[in-house]
Amino acid sequence: MAFAPDDVAPWFADTVGYWQQIAARLGEEASTEDIKLNSVWARRWALELPNTIDVDTLLGSLTAASLRRLASFATTYAEGLVTDDEAFCAVVDRMCRAGVPCRFVSAMPAAYMDRHGGLQELDRLLAQSPGAAILGSHGCGRHALITSWGQRLRTSGPAELRHFGFNVDNYHGGGEVDWRGEAVVTYAAVDSRCICVISDFGAELDRDDSWDPARRFPAYCVELASDPTQQFRLVMVMTPEAFKRREQQLPLLRNFPRVEVPQIRDDELLALWICQLPVLEDVTGIEFTLARMLDRLVWRAPDRWRDFASHADLLCESELTGCERSLRGFMRSVQRKQWTVAQEQRLERYVQSTPPLASWVDPKRWPEFVALADAVRGVS
Repeated sequence: MAFAPDDVAPWFADTVGYWQQIAARLGEEASTEDIKLNSVWARRWALELPNTIDVDTLLGSLTAASLRRLASFATTYAEGLVTDDEAFCAVVDRMCRAGVPCRFVSAMPAAYMDRHGGLQELDRLLAQSPGAAILGSHGCGRHALITSWGQRLRTSGPAELRHFGFNVDNYHGGGEVDWRGEAVVTYAAVDSRCICVISDFGAELDRDDSWDPARRFPAYCVELASDPTQQFRLVMVMTPEAFKRREQQLPLLRNFPRVEVPQIRDDELLALWICQLPVLEDVTGIEFTLARMLDRLVWRAPDRWRDFASHADLLCESELTGCERSLRGFMRSVQRKQWTVAQEQRLERYVQSTPPLASWVDPKRWPEFVALADAVRGVS
């Protein structure tokens, strides 16, 4: 199913046989209740799988990291005839053609920490026209806010909006429409009963070579959102400077309410990185503990502490700063409910003796961070 008949490396069968032997041995030595499901798989299965599970469903729930490893068994890849990405895409295409549900294509979202009440503010503002402008500096979490809001819309968003469409930077479909006697190029996401999020709103106005029907799109979009009868919400994600420039070009934008997203403070960083643990585990297919992540983060220069999109250094198999093992011990004390004042004092001395840790770890909040990491990862 995953490979063409003549494109399977000979050692693929040997690998399958090896794991079949391990599975058989486990079945003989323990009952199914005794076999612990890895949290990486348990999380994705709990969030995405239907009640009835068959072989195709399980195959379709493989993570992207697992699919890449499977693709490496292709003969064309082993012989250097295709790249890693090409082998991966070939496996995905064959599985899709075979009717396997493609759940693995969707990325596992990070947990979201609403540090400034943005979710509740969007609930209030988007319940009515015209929409909102989410403003803040680059890297402050503007996109994370609106993405998280959209993910919870169907279950806990405003009741009057739960049947609205929700799209982020979706520039597909649509076509030309007549507006004020002139042609406008628009998109399928810009329509009644839709919430349309645009990150680079009005960019057409800044390009001298923009086609006239395209240059009219921003004004058309703002007017559509400003008409309550259209039931359309426009959400713009911008910096305050960019929004001020758009206000000068499109005066109707002055009627849009604003959601200000503050910059990330240093004392919020560790909790926000803990929220990334599901993503890290899903991308890598390995368990990522708080101790492991801290060891890699402490190694980073301060100007990269807020670089949530870069994971290469976090994937290093060996310790980078040598603190992972010690931090694991402090983690276990909390998890075993053996945390005491003496343990806190020991951690404080250890942090003081390892200067880079002082910027990340507050010994008084250590039990809080361990509990948060365990809850986010779904382990107990």
